[in-house]
Amino acid sequence: MENIVFEEDTLNLENVKDYIAKHNIRSIFFAETHGLIPEIEAQEKIISKTNPKLFLYELLEEEKIISEEDYQKFLSKPDEDDFSIISKFKDLKPTVILAKKFRLPIVGCDIKNMLREDTKFRDTETITEEDVKNEENIMAKREERQLETINRCLNQDKEILLFVSLGAYHLRKESLIRKKVKSNYLLVRPLFDRKEINEVEDILNSELTFLVTSEIKIKND
Repeated sequence: MENIVFEEDTLNLENVKDYIAKHNIRSIFFAETHGLIPEIEAQEKIISKTNPKLFLYELLEEEKIISEEDYQKFLSKPDEDDFSIISKFKDLKPTVILAKKFRLPIVGCDIKNMLREDTKFRDTETITEEDVKNEENIMAKREERQLETINRCLNQDKEILLFVSLGAYHLRKESLIRKKVKSNYLLVRPLFDRKEINEVEDILNSELTFLVTSEIKIKND
C-alpha cells in the first residue's frame, strides 16, 4: 500500500481551486481511518491545492491550537502522554504538524473524551445490547457537536474554506453532517481496490486510492 493515487470523480485535482470558486465550495471533508492507512500525504496534497483557512480536527476534541505558542506547547508534550481517554499526543502530532506547516489554526470539533468515561468501549468481546444502544447515543451526540462546530465556523465567516478531518463513519452517506451542513462541499474518502472500507477484508494488502467527489447543496445565483 505504498502508492497513493487520487481519482478525480467530479473535478480535476489540478484545477480544484477553479472548481471551488465556481461552485462556492466552503467545506472539504476528509474521511479518516485514524491510523489504519497513511493519510497525512493525501491531506497535504489536498490542502496544498485548495488553500483552506481553518482546519477542524475530530481527534483534537475541544482543544484549539491557534498561535505559535499553542503549537509549541502541544508539540512539546511527551508522545506517550495521554491527550485524552481516546488518544495519546503521538496520535495527534502528525496532523498538528501538518496544520502548522500550512500556518493553519487547528480546532477540535468533538466532545471531550468523545463522551467516554473510560476505555471499556474498546472491549468488543463482552458487548451487550445496552452497550450498542449507548454507543449509538454517544455517536449521535458527537455528530451533533461536529455539525454545530462546522456550521458555526461557516456562519462566522461567509468567505471561509474549511478543511475538516473526521472519522469515515461520520461522513457516511446518511450522516447528520452530510445532510445538514450549511455549505457545498468536497468529500475525500479512501478506497481499497476501488471498494469502500466496509467492503474490504484485507485493507493492508489492498491498493489505496482517494476518491474526490462533491455535493452542491446551494446553487449560485
